[in-house]
Amino acid sequence: GWFLGITQIISLLLRVFVSGRLIERFGVAVGLVVLPLTQLICTLAMIVAGLVVGVGEAVFWLVVANQGLVKAVKEPIDSPSLKVLYQPLRAAERLAAQITIEMIVHPITTGIAGGLMLAAIPYEPVTFGILLAATFSLWIVAIVPTFRSYSSALMEAVRKRTLDEGEALVADRQSLELFRERLRSEHPGDVIFALDLLEKLDAPELPKVLVEFLEHPHIR
Repeated sequence: GWFLGITQIISLLLRVFVSGRLIERFGVAVGLVVLPLTQLICTLAMIVAGLVVGVGEAVFWLVVANQGLVKAVKEPIDSPSLKVLYQPLRAAERLAAQITIEMIVHPITTGIAGGLMLAAIPYEPVTFGILLAATFSLWIVAIVPTFRSYSSALMEAVRKRTLDEGEALVADRQSLELFRERLRSEHPGDVIFALDLLEKLDAPELPKVLVEFLEHPHIR
């Protein structure tokens, strides 16, 4: 009860004070890396504790802390960052992708993870920690091509003006920078599209931008 209570309080505080600001200021890549990086650090600390002082209370509490990170960080930071990745997709494609991942991919990978954990039961915690550390490292490495694909897809969606302006539109740093870049386009349609997106995102610099564009040669 104490464990769930504390982790949910931390999760609520992160959701209210950190999540949106983190993604908006540092971008979706940082949001994606927070959970695996913090878990990797905690796992490395567990391995060191196990090697230095042996398996005991220190290792136990670090294992508890690692699980607490999942409870506290996943929903307020990791999940919103993952949802941003759907942003360049059209509404129908986004729904299909979410259903595939949540209804098929997630249960399969969860089953595989459970099987691997059962296979690792005979090993002592330090060895299992090494396997965990390797998994978290691969997770972090996989974020790099994922983010590159997201950036390319977002740029293409903005260029073709196919970006959905519905509920999925999120003010992450990459989106804002890309929309601002389109404001310098020589095509009035691109500029108006970017202004509309900034308005949807309630970008703080929008009033200043609107004043500047009163003198835009391609809009006047």
